[in-house]
Amino acid sequence: MKKYLIKVNRLTGWLLLFVIPVLLFTGYGITGRYEFISRMATAEDYLHIHNLFIYILIVIFAIHAAINIYFAIRRWRQK
Repeated sequence: MKKYLIKVNRLTGWLLLFVIPVLLFTGYGITGRYEFISRMATAEDYLHIHNLFIYILIVIFAIHAAINIYFAIRRWRQK
């Protein structure tokens, strides 16, 4: 079980590494502050993508945090 939790933890970490920059990029696209981003799509398109990725971020972060908390509690009990 521990082996699979470690693999899921690493996978969620890599997914977070992808999702967070997407959220930052779409957030700047919504605000329209940077012209090079605004030229690629409309603010409505960015808002739709941003709203989709917010839910994905919440799920991935919850899984990642829960696994890390589980491992931390196991380490504390061994000491």
